[in-house]
Order: sequence, then C-alpha cells, then structure tokens
Amino acid sequence: MLKKFLATGLILGTLIFGTKKINALEKNILDVKNHQSKSAWFLSTARIPREYSTTCQRRVEFWSLNLNQAPIAQSSLPNLNLIKSNLLILTNEPQQNSGQSQTEQPKNSDVDIGVEVYSFNYEEPQLMKESGTMLGFDFSAIYKNILLLGLDFRTAKGSVNYNGMLLDGTSYKIDSVPDWGMEARALGGADFSGFSVYSGIGGRLWEDNSSEDPKGYYRSSSYIYGPFGFQIQTGEKNKFFASVRAEYDYFFGGEQRSNLSKFGIHDMNNSNPIRTPQKNGYGLRGSLRLVGSNFKIEPFVRIWDIGMSEITDVEMYMYPNSKYNLKDPIILQFAEPPNSTTELGVKLGFSF
Repeated sequence: MLKKFLATGLILGTLIFGTKKINALEKNILDVKNHQSKSAWFLSTARIPREYSTTCQRRVEFWSLNLNQAPIAQSSLPNLNLIKSNLLILTNEPQQNSGQSQTEQPKNSDVDIGVEVYSFNYEEPQLMKESGTMLGFDFSAIYKNILLLGLDFRTAKGSVNYNGMLLDGTSYKIDSVPDWGMEARALGGADFSGFSVYSGIGGRLWEDNSSEDPKGYYRSSSYIYGPFGFQIQTGEKNKFFASVRAEYDYFFGGEQRSNLSKFGIHDMNNSNPIRTPQKNGYGLRGSLRLVGSNFKIEPFVRIWDIGMSEITDVEMYMYPNSKYNLKDPIILQFAEPPNSTTELGVKLGFSF
C-alpha cells in the first residue's frame, strides 16, 4: 500500500464549431505535493493546441474526475471562472449578456394611411376668389435603403364660395360650389441616414362645378410637374420621430378646360369645353410630420402660382344674358387669367 497518494486530475472538453467535434483534449497530469485533499481540478490552458483556439464556439463544458469520490474543496471553485475566462480569450469569443436583447433593426419603409382636412383658397387677382374647406384621403409609401422610392396619392372633396363677376363685369356670388381634386406622384432619390433628397413626376387634377347656378359653369385644371425636395428626419424610428419636408414643384405644363356652352361660347371647332394651355408657373409645399405609437399628425401647406394661359380663339353665338342666337358668331380671344391656390391643413392617420 502506497503512503500519501498524489491526486491526479483529468479533464476532457469538447469544443464545438459547425458540425465538427474535437474528440479529445490533451491530457495534462500534474503532480501535487503535500496536498491534503483526495481530489482536485487541473487544467492547463497553455497546452491547448493553437489550431483549436480559433475554432471554439459558443460553449465550453467542464467535467471533473474525482478519483476517490471526495467532495471538491470550496476554495477551488473560484478558479473555474478564471479557467473559463481564459478559454474564452483563447477562442476569441466575446462574453454575452443573456439578458440583453438583440438590437432591433430600423425599418426601411414607411406606409402612411389617413385623412386630411384643409382650407382651400383660389384667387384670380382683381377678378374672383373661391374659398372653402376640403376633406380627403391620403396614402403614401416610401422605401429607403440608400436608394429612395416612393408613391403618393390623395383625393379630396368639399365646397367653396365664389365671389367674382360675370362675363360682362357684373359682381356675382355663388355659395357651396362643389369641388373635387386628386393628385398622384412617383418619387425617386437617395437617403443618407435621416437626410433624404428626391425628385420625380406628379400630376394634379382639380374640378370646380358651379353649373347648377344659372350663371355658373364647369371648369377643371390639370397640371404635370416635377417635384424636387428634401426631408430631414430625427428621433427613434420605432418609438417617436419627426420629419420636416420642403419641396419645389417645377411646372411642366397644364391645361384649363371651361364649358361655356350655356352662354353660347364654343371653340373654333364648335365644341366644348374650351381648352387653354398653361405653360408658366410653379408650386411650393412643406410639412412637419410627427409619428408616435404608429399614429401620425402632419401639418402642411401647398401653394400653386400659375401664369396666364395661352390665348385661344373662341366663337360666341349669343350675347351674354340673351336667349337669342346671333346670326353670325363673334370671334373672341379667350385666356385663363393668372391665378394662385393655397391649401393649408393637417393630415391625421397611421404610419406603419
């Protein structure tokens, strides 16, 4: 029988990466002299092969071999944390906090659905004014990931009050004239982490129909324009954020259509409506968009300033306020006066 037996320890670890398994870790037996415990833990991290040190992943498990089934000394337990830390350093794997959630990736798209209400003011200087309140539906979808792509659509309906004059210069008023309009846009640009620039193509249609009144008539205007704008966004995307948008609208051209058949006025082809091309003008718009908990509020302003249209020859078959046709029509020159439109309101809805 041997006198004081030296305790020996053997640790076998399995280092996992992918689907490969390391079957054995080099054994290292150290002699311990004058140690009173019957069992001990031993591991020499310095002797782990270098090729293993860069492939270890995720988990290191420890097993102990207690030759005499004796309990491990309490004082040896803190060394286990040191051993584990050494192994993690050798494997180039950072320690992770299990309670820390993975950072949520920011959204690359915005979809807004809602309603808009705004005051509508149309003016032909020194000739007439129209004002009223409009209520409409608004939809927009934007994708941003360096590249920016977007679609906008809105439509609105309401009534306005007319305050102007007749063809002969007599002052005249019409209340509750029904108006309707729509606008669609396709946008493209670039996004630089909260600062976006964009351009595109847009179309606007507006109808004003006072034909129910004896002195009123149907007219509409259509614009084709190119938006050029920028947007600055700040705040946490998935909690609360705000964005400011400013835009200049380059006016490619438009057309005014006026149905004056009830007054005996036609174009040179004896047809209606009379069409007058518009070539000069511009638009401006801006908004402040506030989003929290997917709810959106967005005050906005939209402005159009359009120059006088081209002059069109028309034929008049009766005098104003007369029921009798002329024997020979009178040829007149007709044009749409310079005009401006201001829309000031707010959008309410949801942002996803």
